[in-house]
Formats: sequence, C-alpha cells, structure tokens
Amino acid sequence: MATTHDVLVDLLSQLDENKFRRLFRHLIDNHTDPGYSRTLNTPNSFVFARYVKSGAMSRTGWFFNLAYVPYSMCDADVIRSFCQKELRQALTDLRHLQVAPFSGESVDNFWHDWIPLTFTYHLVTNIIDPYVVADEYGDSPLTDAYQDAELIFKDELGRTFGPSFTFGSATPLSIAGHKSAVVRDELIRYLNAPSSYSLIAREGRMCVVPTGTHGLFFASDSRKATIGEAGSGLATTICSHSATDPRVPLSTLSALESLLNSRGTKEADLQDFFEQNPDMLLGLDDSYTEIRPHVFLIDRECNTLIPDFMARVEDSDVWDIIELKLPRAPLTKATTGNQTRPSAAAARGIGQLLEYRDYFGYSDNRRRFTSRFGLHGYEPALVLVMGSGPRTYEWRPVKNRFPNVRIVPYEYLLDRGRACRACLTQLAGPPDAIG
Repeated sequence: MATTHDVLVDLLSQLDENKFRRLFRHLIDNHTDPGYSRTLNTPNSFVFARYVKSGAMSRTGWFFNLAYVPYSMCDADVIRSFCQKELRQALTDLRHLQVAPFSGESVDNFWHDWIPLTFTYHLVTNIIDPYVVADEYGDSPLTDAYQDAELIFKDELGRTFGPSFTFGSATPLSIAGHKSAVVRDELIRYLNAPSSYSLIAREGRMCVVPTGTHGLFFASDSRKATIGEAGSGLATTICSHSATDPRVPLSTLSALESLLNSRGTKEADLQDFFEQNPDMLLGLDDSYTEIRPHVFLIDRECNTLIPDFMARVEDSDVWDIIELKLPRAPLTKATTGNQTRPSAAAARGIGQLLEYRDYFGYSDNRRRFTSRFGLHGYEPALVLVMGSGPRTYEWRPVKNRFPNVRIVPYEYLLDRGRACRACLTQLAGPPDAIG
C-alpha cells in the first residue's frame, strides 16, 4: 500500500507546468522563513528570488530556477541535457538583466538596505531521477546535477561554489517532505482546479464544462492511497486510468512519415493531416491544450487573413499562431562567419507570421477577434513548422520591434510522437498490470 508521502510525490510529478510553478511559488512565499519574493523578468527561463533576513543588517538570497520536464521526455540522456540547457539559459538571462550576483557590473536594486551576503541557487524540477536526487547509499552525496552545475557556473560566470554561494536542487521528493500537510492541501486545491473551460452548444442549449490537465496522465490509479476528497463546485479530479489508449496510433505516425518522405506532398496535404490529428501539434509546446484550424482574421475593411492553426496556451485565453510550410524546404542557410540565417522559404513563412501578428497590434482587430471567437490573440507567439531535422531554430530579428519566431522541423513533431508512445507503452506494462 502506497504511503501518503508516495502519493504526494507521484501527484506532484504529474502536475501540469503552470500548476507546478504556482504551487511551488506558494510554498516558498508563504511557508518559508520571513522575507520577500521577487519575480525576475528572465525572457527565456523561469526564475524567481526570495530574500530572507539572516541578521541585523544582512540577508540571504535564494534563487529558484524552475525546469519543468514533460513526461514524454523522461529519458536519462534527455533529462541531463535538458537541465543543463535550462541552467545555462537562466544564467545567461540573469547576467543580461544584471542581477546580483550573476553580473560583474550589477545594477540590481534590492529595494532595501539589507544587502545579501550569501546566496543559494536551486534547480527545481518535477522529475524524480538519479540525476537530481542523491543516492543516500552511494559513494558521494553530490548529484550529477550538482557536479554539472559546478562546471556550468564556472564556465558561464567564472564563479565557484563555496560558503557564500551554494547550489541545491528541489524535486517532488523534497517538496513533499516540506510541511506535508500544507503540500497535501495545496495539491488537492490545484488538482481540483480546472485547467480550462469548454463551451458546448447542443440542441439549443449551452453549458460550460471544466477540464483538467495533469501532464499526460490522470492523477493516480485506483491502487494508490487517496489523500483527500474533491471539493464542491464545477471542478473534479479523476483518479483513475483513462479507458481509452492515450498513445499516438502507429498508423498516425506512419501517415505523417509518409507525407514527409513524399516529394509530392503539398501544404494542403499537411493541413488536412493536422486537422484530422490536431494532437500531434500539441507536441510543439507542452503548454498547448487546444488547436483550431483556419481561424479567419477580418479587419474593419473586410480584409481577411487565415493562419493555418492557432493554439491555446494552458490556463489562459492566449492563442499562438502556427504556420505550415513544406517538409523538404531548408530551414536555414549559411552566411559568412559561420552564422546561420533563415532560408528563403523560411523567410516567406516568417513574413506571413509577422503579418498575422501585426493584425493583433490594432485594438479594433483584437476586439473584433474576441467578440467573434471569445478568444484573445494579443501578442501571440509565432511558430513556423517546416523542413527536416531533429532540432528547432529560433529566429531572432535584428530590430527589437519584431518578435522572435520559433522554427520547428516536422521530424521534431514525429520524434516527440514516437517518444511519447514509447514512454506510455513502457509505463503501461502488460495488460493485466493496468487494473
């Protein structure tokens, strides 16, 4: 029989990214030593700080770098490279923002007269893996994550760990062990809170249906101990396995692979495929929860723009824009100095996306869009799906007034679908183990 602690750890690791962040932030803000928290506007990572008074005129600075790993990526090599990348990106962001003590020319304003004398940097993740969890029976109490962090801090900042600057990690194991009663109550509250609402119209009636998202899985299976009862209201947490197979069908993966390998594939073929299999586009970002094709954007003069797809960001009314191009088109081209730039085909796709983005720059267009669809498209992120290759590419404009465009090759989506299916197949085990 699983203990309450085991269930807390299991459910914490399965929270969706936004709920995991909010729960952890709540615990730090309200259930640690007195101090104040500060959100850091890191552009490509999620970091916040808490300053705790540690003496008459001094305080300690805690930094929390949240690195959420989707369940579909729970592979030892992937976890290590992902955490290394997240840590490097966070340090780069902090250095560019000139946040003390990460910048040699710090202009950081602490808004108080207590200057932190010691700092601790925490890598916070939702996974339970030997990479971030120390083996109490091992030869060394240090995790691989700690040893990698030593090298990364020295490489990125020229800083070494010592009495005034330490490094640690937080996982569902350590989070569940910190005031477990508080963690349990907050966890139940977040699990019972819907991730989104769906509006359903049928037979002349309309109703609002709440939906919950817990990564790729439901909260737990029927063999695990329960930690509380669902509260009253619209939201309910389902604590059982889904009756349907959540894996991507092999036929779907094969159909996409055939389209990518065929020289005769047209953009309309890809549009039809993803309209029939919208879940494949959810692999573009783990925060996406809904995909809509061909949303008409109409301005006051009745000019019409039609993006291929729009994707809703979880726990929000924000919709990003997705444009499809051909799979055989090159993503980038080499330039002098070994730099890369978008190819001609990618530049055309970027131009279309920027045109869609400009549409939402006018308040009249935004009001018209919201009134017609009940959606919000203010400053949507832009995603271009095209070409081949295992890695994504971020187009960063020379002029700051233009937004970044994420260029994603089709093979990335195909590989994510395969990895997700393999992970779910491994976790499901033999049929009689599902219960």
